[in-house]
Amino acid sequence: MVAKKHFPNLDALRFFAALFVIISHHEENKLFLRIEHFPSLIIPFFSIVGLNVFFVLSGFLITYLLIHEYDTSNTISMTSFYLRRIFRIWPLYFVVIFISTIILPSIPYFNIPYYTDNFLKYRLYALPFLILILPNLVSKTFGVIPHANQTWSIGSEEQFYLIWPVLVKRYFHNLVTVICIVILLYMVSVFALNQFVEKMNANLPYILQKIFFSLNHFWASTRMSVFGVGSLIAYIYFYQKLFWLKLAYSKLAQILSLSIVAGGIIFCINFQYFGNELYAVFVSIIVLNLATNPKSILVLDNHVINYLGKISYGLYMYHNMILFPIIKLTNYNIGYDKNPYLCSTISFLTSLFLTILISHLSFKYLEKPLIGLRIRLNKT
Repeated sequence: MVAKKHFPNLDALRFFAALFVIISHHEENKLFLRIEHFPSLIIPFFSIVGLNVFFVLSGFLITYLLIHEYDTSNTISMTSFYLRRIFRIWPLYFVVIFISTIILPSIPYFNIPYYTDNFLKYRLYALPFLILILPNLVSKTFGVIPHANQTWSIGSEEQFYLIWPVLVKRYFHNLVTVICIVILLYMVSVFALNQFVEKMNANLPYILQKIFFSLNHFWASTRMSVFGVGSLIAYIYFYQKLFWLKLAYSKLAQILSLSIVAGGIIFCINFQYFGNELYAVFVSIIVLNLATNPKSILVLDNHVINYLGKISYGLYMYHNMILFPIIKLTNYNIGYDKNPYLCSTISFLTSLFLTILISHLSFKYLEKPLIGLRIRLNKT
């Protein structure tokens, strides 16, 4: 077994994952404004890959740390685990939710045609779910959350964090079996629920149709199978399962994984069923090599990119509320109809710069001090 708490390349990988999501949402915000966009980018393959990277990374790192803690102390401190997650995730989440649902809707310049008015109709119903960190239920029940729809994945992460330490602690000695069962049961249940909703009787009362529709999308959004794939590679690495490690470390596996993920982005390759799981397998091979293989053919470590990876949570959370006004401003002053490529370049680079700046300030003055407070509380 291996005891190693810092993994190279992963901060840089987080930045690229956030960047992929920002690229996709840049085009999505142009679509909201009925501005010419690049369809191949808005078809959410950039987002699919970026989010799969985030989910696999979370499954890998959280499971590795839980296994390491149990292995060294014969238990897992639930209090410490949940405090770490609360201090890291909640402050920025609630800041973004407050700004996007309370402040921005009162500023006309930030109103997204149709979506802002639609959200305001249901805001009082949506807010309790957002406070309970269920944005992945809100976005499919009440519609797009203007400038904060990306928070649905934070709900997925929190739901994973809620149950995973309990499962690891309870079934530690059968962990690999439990991980495989979770992956398979989740895939089967998502498929079955999706089939049921697709064939649902139109004569059912509307409220029941709405409940089943929301439940279907909510359950699919939890992505437990993708987190499970990340957890599986943590188990393989920690316990040095050499057969699987040699297979994943082989140049063929590395080249194949990189090619399939890159090809999926470039050629918009989608799968009707279990696409997230298939991408997660290849992403997990990339993650495992970047984090643990000294002979990885892909190396991302760089001082600047590593720092951008450290502030990637801010990049992910703030970018939508920056993209929209910058695209709108660029269109007003230059005009996408006159020069769409120039406008796209200017709006994207300006938005990215401002997102990095705000994320840096957020990390320095909000996130980092709270992480320090949590460490001090743990010592008392």
